[in-house]
Amino acid sequence: MEKDEIIEIGIGEDARLYVRPKTEKYPFIYRAACEVNWDENKNILWSPQRGERSYVGWFGQILGAVKSEYGTILSITENIKWTNIPENLQKEILEVPYKIYS
Repeated sequence: MEKDEIIEIGIGEDARLYVRPKTEKYPFIYRAACEVNWDENKNILWSPQRGERSYVGWFGQILGAVKSEYGTILSITENIKWTNIPENLQKEILEVPYKIYS
């Protein structure tokens, strides 16, 4: 399985969660039919606005979509940049990869 690092996780001004991978691009992520999209200009994976899912739920959805469509595991490193993510939400997000990839 391929691996890629996540260099930034944030909540944009539009209240959507986004994930910025370090090296790979995922233009065909929509094919996973998980409501996850790719922004070619910003090089980010993004979710719809919260709605029925929490930000933690959408983060898991993004990780799962990348794994199923591209066979890539996205990992969080110590150097990650958090943008508009409160500390309590950061802690919850950090637990998601263990649930998705276990």
